[in-house]
Amino acid sequence: MFCVLGNALGLPVKVVVVYEPPRGRCAAGATHAACLVDLTDGRTIMVDVLGFPSFWSMFFGMDDFVSPAFVFSQTFAPTGGRNEIKDGANPLGLHRRIAVRDQRGLLVLVYWSRAHAAEKKGEPDKAQGKPYREEPKKKLARKAKCLSDAAQPAEGGLVPLKYDVPHAPIICFSPHLPARATLEPYYSWRPQTPLMVPAGCSNLALKKKVTSSDSQPIIGELSQVTDGDKDGFEGSFVELAPGKQWVQIDLEKPADISAIVLWHFFVDRECAYHSVVVQISDDPKFCKGVMTVFNNDFANALGFGAGKQLEYVEDYRGKPIGVKDEKGAPVHGRYVRLYCKGSTSTDWNRYVEVEVYGKPVK
Repeated sequence: MFCVLGNALGLPVKVVVVYEPPRGRCAAGATHAACLVDLTDGRTIMVDVLGFPSFWSMFFGMDDFVSPAFVFSQTFAPTGGRNEIKDGANPLGLHRRIAVRDQRGLLVLVYWSRAHAAEKKGEPDKAQGKPYREEPKKKLARKAKCLSDAAQPAEGGLVPLKYDVPHAPIICFSPHLPARATLEPYYSWRPQTPLMVPAGCSNLALKKKVTSSDSQPIIGELSQVTDGDKDGFEGSFVELAPGKQWVQIDLEKPADISAIVLWHFFVDRECAYHSVVVQISDDPKFCKGVMTVFNNDFANALGFGAGKQLEYVEDYRGKPIGVKDEKGAPVHGRYVRLYCKGSTSTDWNRYVEVEVYGKPVK
């Protein structure tokens, strides 16, 4: 509220998302909004007005505060889209890890808070709020599900792949990524082309064990990759370190895999992830019997060969990937490994959810 009123009065107020308070460490997904106010002498003050008892006041002893003035660039260091305090002693009592948001980011927080409050009151119709760029209701209705529940088996026993999609972000932005030959054209209003899979396929990855090249994620837990939560907001994604990283899902038994649906982080801003490669194998170390089923690493940054697929804009509906061998049959394997190397918006690697559709081999 302070940020909203301050900007309405013309004050140089910025909203920040707090990931680590002055003391203690928050659980994965627990975040909070505070403000930065720029002074005329080039310094900044941090303002946090809780207004009521909350998680932050109860567990971290936080109260309303206005910090002493400080020089932002001398006090915080940029780290992959966020800012961390340089002096571990933190003599000014500032929030230690924050992300500064622009006006669009402020609108995201406002509408998300409205939606969250409406859902808690049992008013789902109001939870959508008023989108920043509202789309016609008919288009939103078409986008609510990837496929109609009335889909019937096609010739050869194939059916359209059906999977649940999360709510569209409260604020819908059209992509601002410049068009290029390696980027798939993106239309938020256009229904996705359904994948045809054998009848009887189910999500074999749900609640299965996940390992990674980064065993200590920056945010979240690896288990969130297969926990079924696709909302994409704080608490429903895992963030891995910059550079080449992978996550691997153990399906626990061999399966015939027909499709994979992938959600990287899609909330707050449009982006496309780089060097996305998806492989399947029966070998947990991926040293033998490896089948690459998706590769848009056109620059061969990962060393698996130049990919033929295009990069794509992340979308709340996920990225459905058809899985077939050279004969057009499902791919056999127990382990699924997914690579990426940052995105157009950050060097960090963020996964919301991965679903693997197929049939266990009896």
